[in-house]
Amino acid sequence: MNRAKRSPEAQQRARALTNGFIILVKSAMVHELNNEAVARSIDQFRDALTDVFRGNDEVVLRFVEEMVYVNGVLVRPDMGLYEMLQSVERVLANLKMREVTISGRLDRRDLREFLKAIKKYMTMTDGHEGFHAQRFDKIHVRDIKESGGQVEMSDQMRALRAYLAALLTLKSLILRIEQNKKVSIAPTKRATRDLTTMVYANEAVMLGMIQMRRYRGRTFNRLVNCAVIAVAMCHRLGVDRVAAAETALGAVLHDLDWTGKRDRKKTVHQLVRIYRGERVGRLRVTIASDVGRVDGLGPSRVIGVASQYEKLTTIGDNKDGPILPDEALRRIEADARFDKIAVKLLVTTLGVYPVGTTVQLDDGCIAIVVELPDDGRSLAEPIVKVVKDAGGGGADGRLEDLSQSGTPDIARTLEPEPLELNVTHFFLA
Repeated sequence: MNRAKRSPEAQQRARALTNGFIILVKSAMVHELNNEAVARSIDQFRDALTDVFRGNDEVVLRFVEEMVYVNGVLVRPDMGLYEMLQSVERVLANLKMREVTISGRLDRRDLREFLKAIKKYMTMTDGHEGFHAQRFDKIHVRDIKESGGQVEMSDQMRALRAYLAALLTLKSLILRIEQNKKVSIAPTKRATRDLTTMVYANEAVMLGMIQMRRYRGRTFNRLVNCAVIAVAMCHRLGVDRVAAAETALGAVLHDLDWTGKRDRKKTVHQLVRIYRGERVGRLRVTIASDVGRVDGLGPSRVIGVASQYEKLTTIGDNKDGPILPDEALRRIEADARFDKIAVKLLVTTLGVYPVGTTVQLDDGCIAIVVELPDDGRSLAEPIVKVVKDAGGGGADGRLEDLSQSGTPDIARTLEPEPLELNVTHFFLA
């Protein structure tokens, strides 16, 4: 893909068009077509479309699982876009509307006819297959498989998809618990299983995912991040993936107090309500009760240190706010409440400078820690991606293996926000 397609401007136009299309479909499904909300969404989409048409003969939106491409540009996914896509997934799936090609400027009448057809076919019980037979003047809809243009998802995108899916699943679980509604644990179990698979396939990228800023500090976000760290520890220990997935499930269920007070009684009460006394439920209760105890079950010890690290780096210890990763590890090492073997495993997994840490090298450059290979190297010598030069300007994103001779050392860790760095972006680029 050329540099122009990867430019911030192209990304901004592609995102605006994607948002406009989703809002267009959502408003049409909720309102009558003569509603003012539909009229506003039509105008918003047309404005975004005009911007993308500059320099293009046609505009193609492709929906590949939970990713969107606009004229070949991957719209950089985040939690907001992922949630919006989920809201129209039923329409996209039922109509097999995975590729939308627009071959000319659209007026309001063109879009109203398009939306009218969507509403018509979504109310039919057996007419979805016929949606592709519809012919619009300037809009062509296809299923990607039918068009012969299936887009393969990269490993990074699969990792992001698993992480975002787990976040949404846990968000829904916590919301239902908060509202005292009936809870099914099956979606959570599937999500944590997929999360475990991705950590075992690409540990460094998944550790990079937990740096995503949106929702940091929220209960469901902390639970997912804790699970990623716990699974990474299991991976380093050589635990089989099935057992690691069980640990991951224990991690996402170890703190079900949505008030954020970490009230153990609330968590136990919710686990009893969910499992209704089943044998596996009793195990979940035991694990949750043991978290933070030196003499607890093995999974509890792993979850305990993973949870404490996540807490310190996202919300702090109620004294001084979020703590830099290396300082968080030092505090956990000095804390007698945690099992020393579990602490050592945490440090071995994350390193002195955990994956996702923003660091300044002794040559003045700013870098992101992107990997700590399990090859016997010093825990203080990870692989980093240089993102700013010594003068503060943009760098070429080169990788530096700090275990090699002649490479700089890490001088200190930094907060990424004042530097306007989106850490997760560098794991997806």
